[in-house]
Amino acid sequence: MGIVAEISNALEVKLNSMSGIPDVAWQNSKYEPSIDGEYYRVTNVPFQPVQIGIGDDSGVRRDGLLQIDVAVPKGAGRIRSDALADQIVEHFPIGLELFTNAESYKIRIIGTTVEIGEVVGSHYIVPTLVHYWAVVH
Repeated sequence: MGIVAEISNALEVKLNSMSGIPDVAWQNSKYEPSIDGEYYRVTNVPFQPVQIGIGDDSGVRRDGLLQIDVAVPKGAGRIRSDALADQIVEHFPIGLELFTNAESYKIRIIGTTVEIGEVVGSHYIVPTLVHYWAVVH
């Protein structure tokens, strides 16, 4: 498994360990949301790798965003969408370290952001971004 896949897998495992989450629409997987249902739509957005030193043995920093769109039925109000977004923020706290099957690096959560929501079709969508980085040697 490549580095991007390892990181994605570790983030997905962490999300799946959260209790009481709604259905999850995983990236590149078929999912048909119900009009009156809640769900998360998950997309991993890895950034371009950056070498962090001058020497050949310096590490490569791999930053990215795990975007978790919180979707609640349109007209349901912000209380439920805010609660689901807050649950993500609490589950991915700053400083959290996730380990992958590779022993040469770990993933660190460096922040979370809850964006402004908007109505899309039958749902109110609130993008919730989990910022991460990993240094690979």
